[in-house]
Amino acid sequence: MKWNKQQKIAVGLLGVAVAAFLGDRFVLGGGSAEEDLLIAPTGSTALVGSAGGSRTQSGGPVIASASLPMAALARKMEEICAAEGLKPGHSGDAFAPPPQWFPEAPALADGTAAPVVSSRAAEFRSKYKLTAVMRSGATQGLAVIHGDTVRVGESFKGFKVKAVRDRSVLLTDGTEDFELELPDVGLAAAR
Repeated sequence: MKWNKQQKIAVGLLGVAVAAFLGDRFVLGGGSAEEDLLIAPTGSTALVGSAGGSRTQSGGPVIASASLPMAALARKMEEICAAEGLKPGHSGDAFAPPPQWFPEAPALADGTAAPVVSSRAAEFRSKYKLTAVMRSGATQGLAVIHGDTVRVGESFKGFKVKAVRDRSVLLTDGTEDFELELPDVGLAAAR
């Protein structure tokens, strides 16, 4: 039987997975067998007797790791919480970006706060994202907003493109100007 490229890759990946599993189990270990045998609730000491009626000092049953395969992970998470001074079960959303990634609104040169953008402009910013800009000279250029290409002087959803800048586009509704900026790319830009 002749193997095609896809079959060879699948067998290679399976081999790597098996090697990683064996390396984890037999080379890295994962703690002593005594630690993995019994897990007691936090704050109590396990009492293990030869009669098989294992109980904690608080009277609760000891949970065997065979019925709880995540015991080692739970123990490591508790150790990390203790080291970092965190309370288990009282942490926020792990996927929420930290507030440091979102800088405060910049102040103007004279120290006053930046002007408040109208609700119409804020609504536009929340619905439409600038994905690309291309400048052509000092006064010309085009921008891609929400997948649509617009040039200087053209209108998009009730706003006229007034100017295209290096990383933004200046829009106006006739009474108020506001800037739509390209999003920062990657974590390096957030630092």
